[in-house]
Amino acid sequence: MILRIVYPYTDENEKYFIDTDKKYIDLIVSKYVPNDYNIIEVKPILDGFHQIICLKDNQYDITNYYDSYKITVDFKTHTVLGFNQCHEYIVNGLPKIDRNEAMEIAINYCENNNIKFNYSGIPLIELEVRKENDYFENNSLEGLNDIDLEIYANRQLERPLHCSYVVTFDDFSVLVDAYTGEIIGGDEFAASKDGASYYGTHKGKNTKYFTSSASNINSILNSLGYNSYTDSADNDNGVSLRRFVRGDGNNYAFAFSGHASPISLGNGLEYGYVRYLGLNDVTCCWKFVFLNGCNTAEDTRWRDAFGISGSSNGKIFLGWYKGIKLGTMLDFTGNLKHQVRRNPSKTFYSNVLRAIEKPGTYYYIRFWGDKNISGRV
Repeated sequence: MILRIVYPYTDENEKYFIDTDKKYIDLIVSKYVPNDYNIIEVKPILDGFHQIICLKDNQYDITNYYDSYKITVDFKTHTVLGFNQCHEYIVNGLPKIDRNEAMEIAINYCENNNIKFNYSGIPLIELEVRKENDYFENNSLEGLNDIDLEIYANRQLERPLHCSYVVTFDDFSVLVDAYTGEIIGGDEFAASKDGASYYGTHKGKNTKYFTSSASNINSILNSLGYNSYTDSADNDNGVSLRRFVRGDGNNYAFAFSGHASPISLGNGLEYGYVRYLGLNDVTCCWKFVFLNGCNTAEDTRWRDAFGISGSSNGKIFLGWYKGIKLGTMLDFTGNLKHQVRRNPSKTFYSNVLRAIEKPGTYYYIRFWGDKNISGRV
């Protein structure tokens, strides 16, 4: 079996339970998972629990997280807490086009649509099951009300899955259907976008509290001068989000609206939990971070992961130091968007203070970083 164990903590007790329970992992997998699925990851989630992720073998070397088993366990008590299987897409047969043809299709599409692209050497080409998206459709979320935002987000979740070649140029990727050669979407990161505002799901569904909060924060980033975008973390189980957060040195602003804890950002389901991001997933250089979820500023772990301290010059971290209601998240981001637009020459910190002055509401928001910055950080 292929086993990749992820250590997000320096806590030796936590590491002990991982190191000494490989036999238990193998026992659980042999009991619950068919033999043609391999262990890919064992990673921590909430409350000290861990999740074992198994993907099905296929002879075509296609990465497919949409045909998987996930088992949630407590290593301390050797208890299985949850079991989830996903068989949304089954790989059947060899792709009809090869990697070179996929690269040619992607290049021709960009040239025919006047899309600028650059690549150093040969573009990276990976074969993955990915969800169709609207990357090349130029849809804007600006001006959409809460209901329309929720409708938009639900449509993205309902888009079909494809076995696709991910053709990656220097600053974005093109998704090419491996059977038909159709362009089914793309991804953008690093050099062309320096900010992103992602949102998660609530009990497995989109909610205006997360989609609209993410849209509000994206407007804030735009007002500050970032070339940012809004996207769902749930569309591809956090793959694009993690890719952005790993970055290449050109990403500066990141935000997430959804369920969270001091160690992970996820979809909020207790036992069917999907962890979009953990502490060890964060790399690159960050100037502005807003983790709009419960307990993200309960301690300094998220702040430290993004390289921001209480005395950082030219950097800002915003988070919540307690559990918060969904309406409060949306209310605060709306107030802050209004203040940033209304007072662009004022410091960001002063706009945060204005945003929390709404009578009758107390925000458990925590600000770390430079209190003297106005405009882009």
